[in-house]
Amino acid sequence: MKKRSLKLSIEGKKLAQEALAKKCLNKSKLAQDIQISEATIYNFFEPKNIDKENFANICHALDLKVEKVIDLSEDIEYIFLEIRNKYKSYLINKYDIIRVLEMSYPMPLNKLYTNVNIIEKITANQRKNIKELNPKPKNNIDRFRLSKKVVEKISGLDAVKKYNQLMILGKPGSGKTTFLKYITIQSISENFLNDFIPVFISLKDFAELENNLNLCQYINQIFTSNLSIKDSDINSLLAFGKLLILLDGLDEIKEQNTNKVIKEIQYLFDKFPNNRFIITCRIAAKEYILENFTEVEIADFDQKQIESFVTNWFTAKNLPLTKNFLKQLKINQPIQELASNPLLLTLLCLEFEESGDFPNEIGELYKRAIDTLLRKWDSKRGIQRDIIYKQLSVQRKEILLTEIAFKTFKKENYLLKQNDLEKLITDYIQNLPDAQTDLETLRTDSQAVLKSIEAQHGLLVEQAKNIYSFSHLTFHEYFTAKYIVDHANTENIEDPVLKELVWHIFFKNWREVFLLTSEMITKADAMVLRMKYCLDLFASKSRVLQQLLAWANQKSQNISNSDYSPVAIRAFYICLAVGVYILDKSNYPFCMSWNIINISDLLETIEPKLGLNFYEGCASGFGLGHYKGCIDDENLALDFYLSHARCHFSLLGRIADENRETDVESITLNYEQDEEEEFEQFMEKEHPLDDTNFYELAESLYSAIEISSNFNNEELKEKLLILNNKLPEGVYDKWDEYYKWYKNESANSGNQLKKINKQYRNLDYDWQFEDQEWGNLIAYCYGNKLLLDCLNKSYVSKEIREHIWNNLLISFDEIS
Repeated sequence: MKKRSLKLSIEGKKLAQEALAKKCLNKSKLAQDIQISEATIYNFFEPKNIDKENFANICHALDLKVEKVIDLSEDIEYIFLEIRNKYKSYLINKYDIIRVLEMSYPMPLNKLYTNVNIIEKITANQRKNIKELNPKPKNNIDRFRLSKKVVEKISGLDAVKKYNQLMILGKPGSGKTTFLKYITIQSISENFLNDFIPVFISLKDFAELENNLNLCQYINQIFTSNLSIKDSDINSLLAFGKLLILLDGLDEIKEQNTNKVIKEIQYLFDKFPNNRFIITCRIAAKEYILENFTEVEIADFDQKQIESFVTNWFTAKNLPLTKNFLKQLKINQPIQELASNPLLLTLLCLEFEESGDFPNEIGELYKRAIDTLLRKWDSKRGIQRDIIYKQLSVQRKEILLTEIAFKTFKKENYLLKQNDLEKLITDYIQNLPDAQTDLETLRTDSQAVLKSIEAQHGLLVEQAKNIYSFSHLTFHEYFTAKYIVDHANTENIEDPVLKELVWHIFFKNWREVFLLTSEMITKADAMVLRMKYCLDLFASKSRVLQQLLAWANQKSQNISNSDYSPVAIRAFYICLAVGVYILDKSNYPFCMSWNIINISDLLETIEPKLGLNFYEGCASGFGLGHYKGCIDDENLALDFYLSHARCHFSLLGRIADENRETDVESITLNYEQDEEEEFEQFMEKEHPLDDTNFYELAESLYSAIEISSNFNNEELKEKLLILNNKLPEGVYDKWDEYYKWYKNESANSGNQLKKINKQYRNLDYDWQFEDQEWGNLIAYCYGNKLLLDCLNKSYVSKEIREHIWNNLLISFDEIS
């Protein structure tokens, strides 16, 4: 760095000449007195740049203060570079670290940091009604409804570049402080806004000073106490707008200090407006206006940011868990919601480190997340919030949230008008000790309580003007389940709270509430019995469903020496019957969805070794498949192959009926190359099923014949062989033979096999699942899958567990 030189300002020249005259000196005499060359003295008064030490000696001789006469326009770059060089290592050591929650050691911020996004239009200020925010039907709830706001976002760094005076608002744990620390490191490292020197200030620390410094003096103190930098140099940087002033945590100031701090910020800006200012504050924390500042909102993490954060986290810790974490996150939507908050995502990463998976008791994870927002996040940083309502402790806030959650969730009100929410708060706080009785006072108190829960904990958020919700649907579900656990008599099957819960057994938006309740409740005997009774009573009102259940039970009773339990066999046959029904009603592509009825998932939950599903072939072939590659029980395998073969017979027959009007006797396959496209178009139009379907039929029928040999039923085997012998030997290489059979024999062969299945295997009935009966089947399968999931999560006595298991999927009249 070049040697520092100084010169007089225009005003300084005038003051220097006056001082020289006042002392009755000329320039030559002054040079003799202080032993400096006359040339230097003449350059001083010219004014021209002279050595810093000589400049100071001349000012001292003339009783002038250097800072009063110096021309800073010539010197500011030197001051800037000198201070930045001294300040750099201090800032990096202080702010390039992060340690939050239960982290056992600090980690480099640069290795973990994920870029944040900014919403330029504050969410809570948008004028939208509930229907506009949630246009979907209530029962078809979108778990990411609240987080998928259609808003334009820009990167956080772009926002800082765009606005010289910026107020960044955000929910608790959204990464505001981390963002300011990152800007500090990037700026001092000359990677971002390198024309400024960053000054990071905790407003909480400033407000709690005992020496009553103003904000400008506090900034000077940061430099002088740590780096022995002169006040005059800092004042020069301020005067020339060379500081990036980062004011963190306006919400962390106690109420009695708020006005003072805001006045200090406004005064500093008014005096030194050419500097850049960034302030962070929680949304809804304070009601004030800093007129010169642009307010923006820090956005939740999107999927790309979540992946970046998780990758950075486990890479920095040298743990090979990233891929598995993201996989588990993808299949667990309630947990994925929490990951949109950086603080809660940190908690999830810490939890995942323990065992390489999320805990089985997921309610405990949610409890820790809520506890972090309610208690730990502030306490770990030494922040004491103002008590908005003296009788409302953190514990009572939690109780209040369970009341709000349960009363709104059962009405499917996920978005709440502010007036309705305040009424729920009033209903609660008016019963607290020493509560006010005046309605207007209670209303005012309710507003304050709502704002404090939003600002201090972020568990309730304003989605639009005067419209609120829980910050995550996961929290709404958790608090609803907690209300049930806290209020239900878990030993009484007639308990009204349990009855209220079980009444919603067929509502998919209640699924997570059921699972959380079953996990959190001390003993779930009454709950699962109530669910079982509700499902059995529901099924008893469906004639077709009762017939199906009775048939499946009869099949299970007729199969002896099986490695599978009777309930697994019942589930298998219900699944098989439903699959056959769907195939009989479907042409390619399917006209109805397999997954919608949950029956395959139900079967796999009951017996993981069994499992049926639809498969799709390489072209248009499709049919029933089994997950494990083979069914190792011969009774079940024989019935599976017979049913599958019959479905393909009837499928080919139905397609043949559809195109008989365009029938042709033969197609010559020895076409020229240029005829290939024309032939393919003909096949696609007139014969939409390819050879996959035929060969699946042939394979299934052959497998059934093979297995039937072990049942000592020659008559069954003989009839199957007759059908098999009528099959053509191929498709395209034996087209005339195949085409004749396909058009004239496939449907008839399907009818013959259907009679054989009924006569010899008690299979292949025409279940009339039309309209309402189909809906009943879907609901029944869904409810039983939910019952099993709850049973697997809960503490239930052995007697009750066995009773439910033994009577699962049985008609009402047959239940023991």
